[in-house]
Order: sequence, then structure tokens, then C-alpha cells
Amino acid sequence: MATLFGDTSGSLADHQHGSTQILRAEDPSFNELYGDAGQDLLDRARGGDDILIGLAGTGQTPAPETVAYGDARHMSDQSHGGNDLFFGGQDANNFFVGDADTMAGRSAGGRDLMFGASGASNEYYGDAYTMGEDARGGSDFLVGGSHPTQTEVFGFNILFGDCNDMSGRARGGDDILVAGTGAFSANSLFGDANGMSGDSRGGNDTLVGAAGPTRTLF
Repeated sequence: MATLFGDTSGSLADHQHGSTQILRAEDPSFNELYGDAGQDLLDRARGGDDILIGLAGTGQTPAPETVAYGDARHMSDQSHGGNDLFFGGQDANNFFVGDADTMAGRSAGGRDLMFGASGASNEYYGDAYTMGEDARGGSDFLVGGSHPTQTEVFGFNILFGDCNDMSGRARGGDDILVAGTGAFSANSLFGDANGMSGDSRGGNDTLVGAAGPTRTLF
């Protein structure tokens, strides 16, 4: 297992600003990447514009897994995520989150670009896994990986423009989601979230489907 931090394994606070760097997954079994901080972005801290890259598989079983967060584990107060770039690892399992696992307070996500890999399982969230309070999602661009042939890892793209769960007065961004292509590509696209409650509201999203065995757009 390998865990990489762009700036610190702790937190960024006050007016601290994360640097811009490239993080590459390196462990053949499991990798966890944090673009800036391993814990929190607090106060008015801001994440850097990072590049996070998943590890490609070589046909081994199980395939390598990369979990990546563009900025931190948690974001709150008036922190702001950076504009990050993600590349999934081919023939692998990629679980990518554009900014942080949880966003609360008046935190805001960055404008992230996330690209799925061929022959891989790509599960991508444009901003966070959960968004609450007055969090704001960024306007993100997510593209599923193509799966033209059968591989050890079933080709699956599940893309969420903002998060899995949105609550409180959280707002989604204006996202663009593009399904992966190929005869073995299964796609599920959610413009905002899997579940929304309270006074949360989605953004103005664009979803682009593709031919394949499964095409589910929400």
C-alpha cells in the first residue's frame, strides 16, 4: 500500500495555498493519493492545481486500485479546491474524487478534469462523496474510459457530476459528463448526485451517452 500527499499529511488552514504537483500511484495493489492535504482544508485555504495518475494493471488479479482526492480528505469553512487533472490507470480500479471526501461549511470545489481509463473500473465524483451545509460544487468535466474488448476488469464507468449524497443547502456545479465507448463499456451517469435532500439543488449539467451494453443517465 502506498499513500502520497502533495503538500502535507496534515491540514492546510488560514490563507495557505497548496502547490502544483504531479502524483503517480506506484503500488501494485493499493494506492491513496491526496493532491494537497491528507486531512483538512480549513478557513480560506486553497488547494493547488494538481495532476493525479492511477496505476495501470498488467493483467494481474486482483487489479491495482487507486483512490485519489484532488485536494484533501475534508473541506470546510471557506476553503476552495484547486483545478485538478485526473487520469485513471488502464486495466485497473480507479476511485477518484475531484476535491474531498466531504465538503461542508461554505467550501467550494474546483474546476476538475477527470478521464477514465480503457479496460478499467472508473468511479468518479466531480467534487466530493458527500456535500452538506452550504458547500458548492465546481463545474467539472468527466469522461468515462473506453472498453472495446473484454478484460480482467469489467469495463465500467460510474460518473457523478458532484457527489454521492447532497444535503443541506449545498449546490451542484454545471458539469459535463461523457460516457465511455466500446462494446464492453457499461455507463451510469449522474448529473449531480445519487441522492439529494434538504434544500440542496443541482446544477445545469450536460450528459452525453454512448453505445454499449448499459447506458443509464440521471
